[in-house]
Parts: sequence; C-alpha cells; structure tokens
Amino acid sequence: MSNYYYWGGYTPSTPIEVEGGIKAKSKRGSIGDTWWSKRWVSILESFGWSSRLDRGKKYARKGQVLEFNLMPGKVEAKAQGSIPKPYSVTIEVQPFTDENWDNVIKAMSQKAIFAAKLLAGEMPHDIEDAFNSAGVSLFPDSSKSIKTRCSCPDSANPCKHIAAVYYIIAEEFDRDPFILFNLRGRTQEEITEALRKSRTMVTESPSESEKRSDFFVDTNEIGGAEGEDSGDAGNGAKLSVGDFWSGKELESFSVDISPPDVPAAIIKRLGTPKFWDSKNDFDAVMGIFYTEVSRHAIKFAYSESMGSIEDDAIINWDADAVIEEETNDVEVYLLKVTLAHSKPPIWRRILVMGDITMSKFHLILQNAMGWSDSHPHMFLVDGEYYGESDSDNVFNSRDERTVKLNQLILEEGNKFSYMYDFGDSWEHDILVEKILTSYPDVHYPVCIKGKRACPPEDCGGIGGYHYLLDVLEDPDDLRYEDMIEWIGWDFDPNDFDIDDINVRLSLIT
Repeated sequence: MSNYYYWGGYTPSTPIEVEGGIKAKSKRGSIGDTWWSKRWVSILESFGWSSRLDRGKKYARKGQVLEFNLMPGKVEAKAQGSIPKPYSVTIEVQPFTDENWDNVIKAMSQKAIFAAKLLAGEMPHDIEDAFNSAGVSLFPDSSKSIKTRCSCPDSANPCKHIAAVYYIIAEEFDRDPFILFNLRGRTQEEITEALRKSRTMVTESPSESEKRSDFFVDTNEIGGAEGEDSGDAGNGAKLSVGDFWSGKELESFSVDISPPDVPAAIIKRLGTPKFWDSKNDFDAVMGIFYTEVSRHAIKFAYSESMGSIEDDAIINWDADAVIEEETNDVEVYLLKVTLAHSKPPIWRRILVMGDITMSKFHLILQNAMGWSDSHPHMFLVDGEYYGESDSDNVFNSRDERTVKLNQLILEEGNKFSYMYDFGDSWEHDILVEKILTSYPDVHYPVCIKGKRACPPEDCGGIGGYHYLLDVLEDPDDLRYEDMIEWIGWDFDPNDFDIDDINVRLSLIT
C-alpha cells in the first residue's frame, strides 16, 4: 500500500536514462536566460502548474526529451519515460490569422527599434504592446489557450513529459526569439519582409518615394547598350548604369551617420562563428571593436579639419591618423570582474571612466555584482592596499577617496583584487581587458555583460555558497526548507538582470 499512489493510480517509477537526449543548459534554479523565455515560464507558472512543472524541469535537465519539432501552432516531441517506448507529446497554441498579423506588423512598424532589435536577434521589451494593440496576446493568456496531449498514462496535465518539453521550448526561445513568432504562425523571413515593406510605407511620403525611385537604377536600362545613357540624373531622371559606373554625382544626396540603435547587430544576429576558439566571449570582444569603429566613423564623417585624404589612408584606415584634431577624451576601462573560486563563474563586464576615485569604484562594484555594501572592503593593486579611512588602518592602506583609478598606472592585461566582507572573504578578480576613449553620449559606468546572480550575503563565503547550491538543487533534502526560509526570497543562482544593474549604476553620482 505504501508504494501505491491512489491519486493518479500509478506506482512510482524511474525514467529510463538515455544518451543523446535534448538537455536543458541550466543546471540549477530557473530555466531561461532572456526575458522572453523567462516570460514564457512565468506565464506557465501563473496557471498554477508550479509543482507539475518542477517535475518536468528534472526531466529536461536529464535529457529525457528525445525529439523536438516546432511548426506553426504546434510542437511535437518524444520524451523517454519509465517504459522502453518513448511517449509522444503534442503542444498546440492557436496561430494568429492573417488579419491579426497584418495589425501586429502595422503596430510594430511604428517603432524602428522593433525592426532593429528583431534583426539583431533580440526581442524588444515592449513587443507585447504591439500585439496587445492589435487585440491579440503574444504569449498564452490562459491555460485554455494551450492544448496538450501525452501518450503516457498520467492523468495530470501537464504531466512531467509535457512540462519537460515546455522547458526545452523556453531554451529554444533563448536561442532564437523568432521561434515564438513561428509558434504563432509566421516565420522570421515573413516577419522581417513584412516589417521592411511596412516601414517603407510608413516613413516615405509620396514625394520622398519618388526621390528614392529617381536614385535607384531603372531595371529596364540594365538590358541596354553598354555605357548608354537614357536619362539625366541632374534633371530628376533615373540614374543610368553608365552614369553610376562613371561616378556621375547626384544633386542633393546626403546620408546620416549616427550610432546604431542596436550595437553590433550583425554579430548578435549571426552568433558565435565555428572558428572562434578563444575563451573570451565573442559578442563582448567584437562588440568592443564595433563600438570603436562606430566612434571612428562618426569622427571621420563629421570632422571639419580632415582635409584631403589619400586613397592609401582610407585603405589602411585609422581615423585618428587621418584626423588632425586633438582629443581630450578621458580613458574608459573595460573590466571583467569575477567572483574568485565561483563555479560556475559569477562575473560582470563593465565600462568605467578612468578619472573616478577608488571609493566610487567600490560603489560601482557593489551595484554591478549585487552586494549591499554592509561590510568592510579593500583593494589590492600591485602589492598596495586601498580602502576606507579608519583609525585602525591595520592594512596600512591608502585612503581610497584620494586615489583615482587612472592613477594606478594600469595597462591592458593587468589584474588586481577587490575584497568584500573580511568574514566571508568575497574576493573579486579584476582584469583590465581594454583601455578605450570615452563616448560623449554614453553614460558611465555601464554593465555590458555578465552571468549569474550574486550570492546571498552572510552565507559563509564561497564554500558556504556552494553548500547552499547543493541543498537548493534537491527539494527532497532535509535542509531544503530551512535554507529557503533563511534566504528569505526566491533565490535563483542563474538570474542576471542587466537592465536592473544599469538602472542602479545610473544612480551613482
């Protein structure tokens, strides 16, 4: 009797372990890195399915999902249970009608940032507003709007097999946000093409449209005789092939060079290339270069002292070399801050001005990492200590209020340490990755990348934190409830909210 559950009517079983299954990347805490995948999970949990979803989370992490196929309005999958034959899982979400999508595209086209971010592989935070204004919901708005089936005998819905597929869907959303649209009936190509057409209609007046058509080559002229001119560009006719290749200038032709709405959009959209074998994050490394190229391009385009430039100077382009104007830009440090001995690593990549004091740098680190600044701290740079001014001064440290970051004579590749809470001994390794020049329109400090949540304070240092994670990993652990109660909030070790961090950083004066 003790081995038999009357609720559900089935004896407990252990799933057959499989090799090559689709495993969730997350090992602890919540599943999903981006806001839209987290939104998907939170929507499902809001339906009162939390306990059922937790069972599926373990299946997803063990790799019990064998197949996963997504098509408009439907996901079909196979999940391995306790019997040799895998269970068939189907999850259906109602696709939008063509009229619904037309209204959504029209709403999205009103904001250029939507198209920019979507093309960069990012989901705009207020994208749901576009769907709501069209009278539809991007995410399921009730449990009744999702239809599910599983061939297993479990009468609970969702069963653990369906729940596991829900989590795999969440991580698929992380990989490609367009999958969310595909589930609602439109592919990436269809959406981007519709946005492009809609944006053209919205942004161009009839006269502007005529000007655009006057600039582009008439396709009828391409089949003409080589070098034959059939129009006069200066008189408003279409630019012929001959005029184009002869370098004939157009009147009243101008371009606007400005920083992109989404920095490094191309690399974000294409992802990390296969040949990238560096341990450094590809997006972060290339993002630095893209930012520098943008800055140099703007200086190159708008400098009045540029004068004439030789072709060789353009080919071997270095904007600082060809622009003869002095710059008084303050240097900016690109720093990677890693909590020492954390596994997996907890880190932040931040940009800070070089002329800040070390006391201000301490506040930046506190907010970037997520500490509460409730314990003593100390910097150790090249054998010298910098810290708070106090009467004891047991470290014989210099007053951090009187020393600026750029006075430490730091170079790219240098490392130094920051210690917080001498009891728990939270040591931070700080690496100077790059020294740049400042952008006038960028607010510093700013966090540009990071991973994982800051540990709860007073948990016993890095060893105590790893112990805490082990307990939280197993809800059946006898210490689990006590640990949850001690933490006092729903702690997720994988949580990293860059927007929240940058809001706090923006308040540092």
